[in-house]
Amino acid sequence: MHTKFVCGVVVFAVEMIVLNACSNVPETVSDAINEAEVAPEDSLAPVDSTQDSVEQNKYVNVLSKGETLKSLSCDSAKAGEFAYVYDSAEVYLCNGKEWFSLKGDVGPEGKAGENGADGKSVEGKAGDKGPQGPAGLDGKGCVVASDSSGVVTIKCGDGEKATSTNLYKAMCGTNPYDPAEENCCGEKIFNADSQFCDRRDNQLYNIAKIGSYVWMTENLNYKYSIGTIRTYCYDDVVEYCEKYGRLYTWAAAADSAALFSKDCQGCGDFATEEERVKIPSSIQGVCPDGWHLATNDEWEDAAASDKATDEKEYGYVLKSSFGWADHGDKSGNGSDAYGMTVLPAGTRKDAEDYSNNGALAKYWSTVEYSSSTIIAVTFSNANDYIGMRTISFAYAKSNAISVRCVQNYASTEEE
Repeated sequence: MHTKFVCGVVVFAVEMIVLNACSNVPETVSDAINEAEVAPEDSLAPVDSTQDSVEQNKYVNVLSKGETLKSLSCDSAKAGEFAYVYDSAEVYLCNGKEWFSLKGDVGPEGKAGENGADGKSVEGKAGDKGPQGPAGLDGKGCVVASDSSGVVTIKCGDGEKATSTNLYKAMCGTNPYDPAEENCCGEKIFNADSQFCDRRDNQLYNIAKIGSYVWMTENLNYKYSIGTIRTYCYDDVVEYCEKYGRLYTWAAAADSAALFSKDCQGCGDFATEEERVKIPSSIQGVCPDGWHLATNDEWEDAAASDKATDEKEYGYVLKSSFGWADHGDKSGNGSDAYGMTVLPAGTRKDAEDYSNNGALAKYWSTVEYSSSTIIAVTFSNANDYIGMRTISFAYAKSNAISVRCVQNYASTEEE
């Protein structure tokens, strides 16, 4: 699979000229050089004196291992584009009809020698033609000087007249990168094995396989806002959102407005027992595509292991090892045995009543207790278990608490 890059201008060391690589493409490299036009000084980028020459971007098609030019057309639409062939490490230019190599042209044939002078004798014959001159030297070719971190550097010629061209496979913000080996989220290059990019707002989240599932090991921080459905930063301070994620009302957590899925459309609304929408056991909610709101069973699956001797320690192995307030003479921190990093984000009740930062972490589940309450998965600095199986953990839908997302498929031992 080949990749197209950006076209630009060439700046030579001896004279500053612009090669029209994107229009009126010449038939040969020599013609390209002869047809080059002098660029206005204010249109050229500064030249780095530490290099032989600098060249800005051109369109380039990178043909991967095993691919040949037969797989790439050359017509008027592609005139001026370059092709870099991995197997031969050669660069070609499309002149609108066909691809030709940038190895350089063969020099012109030498001139024939002059005729010899006439003999002085009346009977003498004219001298023979001189021998043909030797063929000119081959033109200087181009080579791939380096290919790393998403940048292919092409060097043409030798010595003071040598030129270098940087061809970028792709750009992530201001950073070049190789899409075949790296990933881009907004302006950040990331490792997809340990991070997830929420393409809705280009936020990165750490992820890990914990128990049978792949979890976000950070609280969701997507700003959901539609009509009266809101999300909040603790104490209305943005820095709290960056550290703890946002606090969601149940309507926002469930995506009751159905912005992303109809799994729970209308289930965030208050209604009578007879009219309210039944909540499915698993919903996408405000989570990105391919993820869903963590369920009670998934929280227990994450905690259950040989690192928790019984259910009384389920909360301890999932809580972060920092940030929790002491409770009496007992530390409120956990062991964070699997890297789940449950932080004490606190809660928000009606009328902007923020509380419990440092002492509580509550997460929405999909277990509805009444038309106005949902069972909240609860962690506390006062104990080491997870509260979620009794009505004492029913929480008003109008309150705002945290959200964790789980990937839609279960991991297996073979993965």
